[in-house]
Amino acid sequence: MNKSEDIKKRLKEGKAALKKGKRNNILLFLFLLLTQTINSQIPINGFCIRDSYQIPAGYEKILSVDLNRDKNDEFIVYSPSLKKIGIVVLEKNNIIDLIEFKVEYEFSQIKYLNDTNSNSNKFICVSRKNRLIAEYEFSLNSPPELKSRITFDSYPENIFIGNVNSDNVVEALVSGVGFDGLSILVRKEGRLAENKIISGESFSHAVFADLSNDGFADVAAFNVLDNSAHFFYNDTQSKFNLVRSSRSNENFESLNAVDLNNDKIQDLVYNYGTTLNVSFGDFQSAYDKKKLYQLKNKPHAQQFGDYNNDKFLDLAYISSETGNINLLFGKNGGNFYPEITYTNIPNTSSITSFTQKDQQNLIILSKEGFVTTISSFKDNFISSSLIPAVNAGTVKKFDLYNDGMFDISFIDNSDFSFRIITRNKKGVPENFYLYKLDESHKAIAVDDILNERKTFYCYSKEKQLIEFLKINFKDNSINHKGLYSPGKIKDLVLQRVDSSLVNIYLLYTKGNKLFLGKFEHRELSLTFKEYPFIDRDVICAELFVDKEIKAYYWKQKLKSVFLNEVIIKTGPDIYKGIAGFSIGDSIKISLAASNQLFNKKPWLISLIKNNNETLLISFTENGYKVLQPLKEEFGIKDFPDAQVVFKKLPNDELEIPIIYLPELKTLNKLIISKDGKSYSLKLIAGKLDINNYFFDKFNGRNYHLVFSDSEKGSISLIQLKN
Repeated sequence: MNKSEDIKKRLKEGKAALKKGKRNNILLFLFLLLTQTINSQIPINGFCIRDSYQIPAGYEKILSVDLNRDKNDEFIVYSPSLKKIGIVVLEKNNIIDLIEFKVEYEFSQIKYLNDTNSNSNKFICVSRKNRLIAEYEFSLNSPPELKSRITFDSYPENIFIGNVNSDNVVEALVSGVGFDGLSILVRKEGRLAENKIISGESFSHAVFADLSNDGFADVAAFNVLDNSAHFFYNDTQSKFNLVRSSRSNENFESLNAVDLNNDKIQDLVYNYGTTLNVSFGDFQSAYDKKKLYQLKNKPHAQQFGDYNNDKFLDLAYISSETGNINLLFGKNGGNFYPEITYTNIPNTSSITSFTQKDQQNLIILSKEGFVTTISSFKDNFISSSLIPAVNAGTVKKFDLYNDGMFDISFIDNSDFSFRIITRNKKGVPENFYLYKLDESHKAIAVDDILNERKTFYCYSKEKQLIEFLKINFKDNSINHKGLYSPGKIKDLVLQRVDSSLVNIYLLYTKGNKLFLGKFEHRELSLTFKEYPFIDRDVICAELFVDKEIKAYYWKQKLKSVFLNEVIIKTGPDIYKGIAGFSIGDSIKISLAASNQLFNKKPWLISLIKNNNETLLISFTENGYKVLQPLKEEFGIKDFPDAQVVFKKLPNDELEIPIIYLPELKTLNKLIISKDGKSYSLKLIAGKLDINNYFFDKFNGRNYHLVFSDSEKGSISLIQLKN
């Protein structure tokens, strides 16, 4: 028997096996209110671009400074275990140079001496190992120059730069658990000199702050010997007197002086464990008003800055335990929006702010030499990675204002959260939303018809839970519910009937039987209707809902598989066998279908992996074809994990099949010959770890591939060639 006769024989067997049945109407109420965790609208205002670079491993700390006065910072990297520093030059988000210099000592901390009206690049460098502090001048063009140094009988650890006498020259405040008391370093006649504030005590952290509101820098410090905060007032003659101390039940693990509430008075911010404590300054210098914030992780290092450019200070910190980079955006009254885990970078060691074109950004260093920047959106980009995202999974576009400017929704698998990034009229990512789900999902369907009111249905094939989030973006309200399919979902299709009714059609299996079901989702109710079972032993299925309901599915019977079509009618269903094949002991079938919004007539592509053979099958209204590669090198037989979906590409009126080859990390356009017998693959983009994707105009002009990046965990964008 030849192949053609074998197919005809099995088609006949497949038709005979199809089950016809009378329609049953079953009315069910199947909705369940789920626990809701809602993060309000958070203004990121374009602060969402992640870039990564590689420098030599071994550096542990990073400092930013504008060495050449061009309003773009360079970066100094160093380590307590290395007798060298590196200067990193960044231009247009690319590292263009790394200059390494040998130095005399291992530096545990470096701070910039930002003297007023000075053109020199002088720095204070601490070498705890050598019990000294040195003043250096750094340059892009020559090795660091040692200007002066001072040694101690104890171990200096931390330095804080400030101006204690309101002149043009700054001083350095020295502290540390292993350091004797507190000291201020001043520069006299080209040398460093020590002014001791207090001896015989141990202070883990100390900062300059105008505690007394007289315009002069005072000192706040934490004494580890008696667990107390000490306040030293400046007598305006650069002498400091202890005026009071306040006992604490916890050890301070950080201490910062910033103006969080924009009242021109510095506030003290410190943390112990995952608790952040803000003590607000006041005109009485009492610091009695406090606010506590519980952080997601224990900070290893922190930075304050206005990253979203809204005139409020934000807090960014890294967690060395988890690798999380977390941000709390500031708002009125010294408060914060809910904390966001922005991204994840293993083995982070240092974080600092840097400036580009007067915009504050963040840079993070890992022990492996990975340098990561988080910066503001630029319209003229070719490719970028969008965050906040840690482990982005399925991604889906929608149109918030129905104005042709798409927005992004996705599920982050790191915390089972549904995340949304909306964009303003210029295309800049503007607001971020986060909603907790009960579990992660691999698919999102969007009811995108109503302006500023959207419903997102999250589900996974072969599972039963469907979570939907009905969001009103006008008042930032959400209705989050869940419903269960009676069986394992094979496919899901939405149908908007009118302004108050959405039909949710499901193909699902119970036991070994395939069913069609329909949820009728109204504003205040959810009802379910189940149709008689369609067939049994179904492997995969695709559903089309238009003027008629039509399903295509592969089923298995003994050592054969069959592709069938069924049209669901009010009377008996109409069945049609399409193709059949003999199979071996190992079989894997995938089925992809075009979206009826673009392709009015069904077009299906199947990959059948049968033992060591891979078949590529195309089915249209003209029948099916087993496609052969135009050239052997174009074939997919050696790529068993190939993934096929239908997407609309630029300049195409219809959706076409796109094939992603994980083994090669390439995304390809499937091109079928005019006679419908052969195919070739045209490369769209390569070297990509793609989880899920779509194509659209991101900046209103150029088309981009938008995808969840399995390697970076972010939403990545790549501009496509016309």
